Amino acid sequence: MPVLTALKRNKKTIGLVSNFDHPPHVRRILSHNGLENIFDTTIISSEAGVKKPDPAIFALALQQTGISPADAVYVGDTETDVAGAIAAGIHPIFIARPVNRTDSGALDFQVAYPGEDLSENRSWKNEVTVISSLPEVLDKTIR
Repeated sequence: MPVLTALKRNKKTIGLVSNFDHPPHVRRILSHNGLENIFDTTIISSEAGVKKPDPAIFALALQQTGISPADAVYVGDTETDVAGAIAAGIHPIFIARPVNRTDSGALDFQVAYPGEDLSENRSWKNEVTVISSLPEVLDKTIR
């Protein structure tokens, strides 16, 4: 919540794009955690009829927010989702999650991804290793 609040305070628009099959559950989670007013748009794949990594789901979020792909940043935690953002013309930031998490409540992330080497063959370089650094990374990324 502190990271999202900081982003909302410093950025004009925040959207959520989720691959989820039960929209009422997503909306209940957002409400329960006081997040419904943080996001300017919430795109849920089962409502949209398309899911990540299809660029169409990102295009829908862009359309609802009025943001052009060149002015958008997508923050994701799977390489597949990041590939979808790139296909939609959106600049991605990858949240690298640890391979073996011992503290399920931790908000820190390490540069590792289960079974994949993210250092080779990628056209994007922004990687967040500590979730609290996201506002700083976005400040450097967004013109």
